[in-house]
Amino acid sequence: GDMIEVYKWFKGINKGKLLLKIIIIIIIIIIIIIIIIIIIIITIIIIIIIIRSK
Repeated sequence: GDMIEVYKWFKGINKGKLLLKIIIIIIIIIIIIIIIIIIIIITIIIIIIIIRSK
């Protein structure tokens, strides 16, 4: 009986770890996308400033 409880508990931890890994990966992807968008916006603003100053 005890081994089954330990196994269930262990499986629960593994599921939690997998979920945590997935959440971390999603957060990293979102951060990368936000950084890319910010870089694109800054680049567009710089290009507009250069074009207007000519």
